[in-house]
Amino acid sequence: IQLSRVHFAFIDGSHTYVDVFYELNYVANRQIKNDIIVIDDYNLQYPGLIKATSKIIKNYNYSLELINSSSNRTYAVCVKN
Repeated sequence: IQLSRVHFAFIDGSHTYVDVFYELNYVANRQIKNDIIVIDDYNLQYPGLIKATSKIIKNYNYSLELINSSSNRTYAVCVKN
C-alpha cells in the first residue's frame, strides 16, 4: 500500500522487533504533529515490540501513554509531537 499520509494507525500483528519496527517506521514517515499510532499488546511478553516502539518514539518524537484494559492487556498510544 502506498499512502502519502496516515492520520491514525492501529498496529496489531506480528510481535517481532523487525516486523513492528518496519510497520511503525512506515507509518511514522507519513505522520505529522498530533497524528496517532496505537499499538496493541504492549507488554513484557513481547520485548521486540517494546524495543521497536521505544526506538520510533525517540527517533520520530512521539509522546507515549499506556492504557491498561486488563491485567495482561496494554495499549501504547503514541502521539507525534
